[in-house]
Amino acid sequence: MTMRESFPPHRPSRLRGRARRRRPGFAASLTTAAALSAIILGGCAMPQENQPPESQATSQDYGRQLEQLLAQAMAEASSAADLKVNVLREETCLRPENDQPQTQTAWIARATGDVADTEQANAALDAAAGYLTAHGWEQKNETTAQTGDVRKLYFRSGDLGATAAHHTLGGPGTVVLSFNSPCLDHPEDHRMVRSEQDPEYGKNSQYYDDGA
Repeated sequence: MTMRESFPPHRPSRLRGRARRRRPGFAASLTTAAALSAIILGGCAMPQENQPPESQATSQDYGRQLEQLLAQAMAEASSAADLKVNVLREETCLRPENDQPQTQTAWIARATGDVADTEQANAALDAAAGYLTAHGWEQKNETTAQTGDVRKLYFRSGDLGATAAHHTLGGPGTVVLSFNSPCLDHPEDHRMVRSEQDPEYGKNSQYYDDGA
């Protein structure tokens, strides 16, 4: 009789390849650590205290745009009319009785000039209109024979608006070119800005830095 060798049945090792069990709170700990890292890293990217609020930076950008636009439109119309800047500043969008006008503002740019007759006025308006449409502005409307207005053109480019008008008040009249930005909300400590080209630049004012 042949004797067979007897071996114990093979059992996988409990050590080799054994999955490591993690304590129940381990995943939560990782999530918390990741969140803390995000907060810490995010804090490094926060704006510094000496940087202006976003609304102020946007307002300053509008001011620069309108300053350039008005100068270029005036140059185009100069062969037909002698225009001068009479407004180039940030102005409140709120009613006069509001005691914090600086908390909502828009930029206004305006130039005016006298004309001898309608023909001269139309030449100035057409020159300004030609400049605007050539630079991507869309003419939205044109009105004529309105009260005090012989002719008025309306334009739009993104957030910015513009008008070119011929007004009459008992005489040959005046040509007016104007640009405006949308209204922006600001914190209470916002200071409004006037361009150096604005006739009131430097005049005493509690709301403008140049007049402080």
